[in-house]
Amino acid sequence: MEQILNLEQLSLHGKEIIMEQDENAITDKLNSETPIEQLLVAPNVNDANAADHNPRVKSLDKQIVELVNAKHISPFLSLVGTVVIKPYRIGIYDHNGVVEIVGEGRWISLNPRARCVGVYSLNEAQIHYNTFTFVRINKGQYGLALDSGRPIVLSEGIHVRNNLLFQVISIVDVNKEYINHRTIHIIRVPKGQYAKIIENNIPKILKSGLYVVNSNYFVYGGLIDMGAPYICHQTIHVLRVTKDQIRPLTVNNKPYLLKEGSYIFNTQLITVFDPAKVTDSLIKHSTISRFRINNGEIGLAWCDNKPVMIQEPGVYEIDSPNFIFVKTVLTTEKYIQLGSAKRIVVYDGEVGVSYNDGKLDVLQPNTYLFDTTSRIFTNFLSTQQMTQSLSDDNSKNSTIHCDTKDFVEVGIHASVFYRITDAARAITVVGNEEKIKELIRETSIATLQGIIRSSSLNDVAQSKTVHIQGEIQSANSASSNSAQCPAFFDKVHDDFMARLHESFIQRYGIEIANIRIENFKIINVELAKNIQSQALNTAKTQNDLANLEGQQKVQTASQQRDADVMRIKASAEADKLTTETKAKNNAVLTDAQARADSLKIIAKAETEAQLIRADAEAKSRIMIAESEAKAIELKAAAELKRAQALQSTQIGQQLALLQEQMPTIGDALKSVQKVIYMPTDGDMSGLLKLFTLPGMAQPGMILNDHKK
Repeated sequence: MEQILNLEQLSLHGKEIIMEQDENAITDKLNSETPIEQLLVAPNVNDANAADHNPRVKSLDKQIVELVNAKHISPFLSLVGTVVIKPYRIGIYDHNGVVEIVGEGRWISLNPRARCVGVYSLNEAQIHYNTFTFVRINKGQYGLALDSGRPIVLSEGIHVRNNLLFQVISIVDVNKEYINHRTIHIIRVPKGQYAKIIENNIPKILKSGLYVVNSNYFVYGGLIDMGAPYICHQTIHVLRVTKDQIRPLTVNNKPYLLKEGSYIFNTQLITVFDPAKVTDSLIKHSTISRFRINNGEIGLAWCDNKPVMIQEPGVYEIDSPNFIFVKTVLTTEKYIQLGSAKRIVVYDGEVGVSYNDGKLDVLQPNTYLFDTTSRIFTNFLSTQQMTQSLSDDNSKNSTIHCDTKDFVEVGIHASVFYRITDAARAITVVGNEEKIKELIRETSIATLQGIIRSSSLNDVAQSKTVHIQGEIQSANSASSNSAQCPAFFDKVHDDFMARLHESFIQRYGIEIANIRIENFKIINVELAKNIQSQALNTAKTQNDLANLEGQQKVQTASQQRDADVMRIKASAEADKLTTETKAKNNAVLTDAQARADSLKIIAKAETEAQLIRADAEAKSRIMIAESEAKAIELKAAAELKRAQALQSTQIGQQLALLQEQMPTIGDALKSVQKVIYMPTDGDMSGLLKLFTLPGMAQPGMILNDHKK
């Protein structure tokens, strides 16, 4: 069997990325860097506060006067002077365009060409007039000025100039991120950030720190967060790839996929692309293919124009222009094809239909791998039991129209159950699954129609149910022999199976397992109505017979009920008689006891002799009462026994009836004199005892007088 090229034969493992990086692109040194101390210009006068602590230091106004004025000035101190200068102030005079400064005192000028232009406090930040400039730089500030066109930086303190070419530009905060004054550049890079600069046309990235440059070939590009994923400064590229990312880029026209780490490049031939996720199933970058095969997946790819199926799970990276990754598919896919490579999974209960060099090759349940153009797979064919509905127009709900032997059109809806036992024979002889279904349907319909055509309507009517216009009506057998003969549909089943079962197995490799007739109806509506009426009449007759049988059972039950009632009544009367007898006995005993007690009381009042006599009489009376009570009890027991005997036998009931009629008969015979001979033989003794009633003669007696 052909095999697909495996992973080891393809050598799919990617190579390590080796790139030249420029670590000097991020630096803390500059070629034209100048110490800040060399650029700062110190103050040329001291503040007045310093003079207070050091007597040797002159006051601020005197220092300014000595620094600005020449040897002689036009104003002078005078008590009649009109210009009064208070302490810590100065006065400015203009003498023919020359600036003269006067300090504390009263001043007067006699020169008409000299005039006082103003008095200023030395607490002011700046004082400027003509050539005179006074500037105070506070702590934490720089003064940016021009001295004869040369940029300078004034440090903390007071600066005094009497020069027309001196100019204060601005005062800035020393902690400012970037201070630019003409050619002077002061850069403060805070921690956690980088500064982008260009020095002598060379781009650089500065680390955190203080940098001072005095150069015409320096350009500041601003600050940037050093943790940024991508920093680009002209030819400098800084990339930081996190653990969950892959960064595609091209360096000198060569593709790369950067994994976790920091990378610095200083080249113009670089292109950086948006990052991708490490979990992406496919990352395609130029000739690089990075793909992931998860558990339960198969990767499909082309390598050197050959199909490849990668079944080992993992992450692969390939740098080759001859490799193309197509997609991943689940291993549960039954049929996977890529070019000439095929993966076929055949489950139990089916077979795979394939052709090898034009010859049929039936694939049994298993997993198959092929890599050949001569192998063609067509489909899967089920070998399980399946159902085929039989209908004239091949629709699921239609019926088969058949004619019986007596030319009555009927409709039958049936299904055939079949199973493919020899797939190779079935495919070779019949064809694909659709053709197999068509063969089974056509053959089954023809066979079923032949069976119905050889049967009469009387045979068909033996079915338990008949469908008329969608309704199910009850029907009975058409003849008495139907109970002895098998049901018509069972006969159809047996005949159908006998005709097709063996022949289909031998000829087509298909087993016809069963046929089920689901529905049956008579197409002729009038005939169906007649059969329906006959069925209703038969049902009505059976219903009447059932009603008669029910009535008979009801009458029998009624008679049984009456007998039970009479039996219960006789039993109740016997119980009543027994109760009354007991009550009478108790009454007699109670009365006798009462009378005895009375006699005893009387006897106590009489003498001893009378007591003895009364006692004897009382005992006698008691004996009499006891004998009477015993006689009553015996009579009650006899009555009870007689009642039970009468109840237990049919003749007893008749004797009870005779006893009830005796008084009437006796009254009727009072005036009739008859002689009745009662035989005493043993055979009639039992019968005569039953007729021994009060007022009747005993056996052996002759009655010739009705009074006897």
